[in-house]
Amino acid sequence: MSIRTLSIPHTLVITAGFSLAAACGSSSGDNGEGDFEAALTIVGDQQLSLDSRTQTELEVRYHDHDGEPLHGGVLFDIEGDSDGAYLVDSSAETDDDGHAAVVLEAANEDEVSFSIEATAPDAAPAVWDITIAER
Repeated sequence: MSIRTLSIPHTLVITAGFSLAAACGSSSGDNGEGDFEAALTIVGDQQLSLDSRTQTELEVRYHDHDGEPLHGGVLFDIEGDSDGAYLVDSSAETDDDGHAAVVLEAANEDEVSFSIEATAPDAAPAVWDITIAER
């Protein structure tokens, strides 16, 4: 009877440890690529500080893991409260080098922080952290 009692908790610990390891492995990937067949790489800075009533271009490169450009649509989305800042376009097609870009208009008057996420098929999202200061 005592063997069963020790076996069950031991099995549960191994199962829990395996589940945790599997969950960690799938979210972080072996070398940062995870299970994705493609990648989105931010061109320029990932953290941007802008003055209100200005604009900036947000650009990504869509490519495979060998660095070869991919053709396709990239979606851009504001995450959080942008307090009047907006994207001129919410999507862009890649050029021959795999680059896609949209313009962010910092039309707000108050200081605000938010994120912008770019997504494309078979790639992990690329995320910018945006801070817009009062002018």
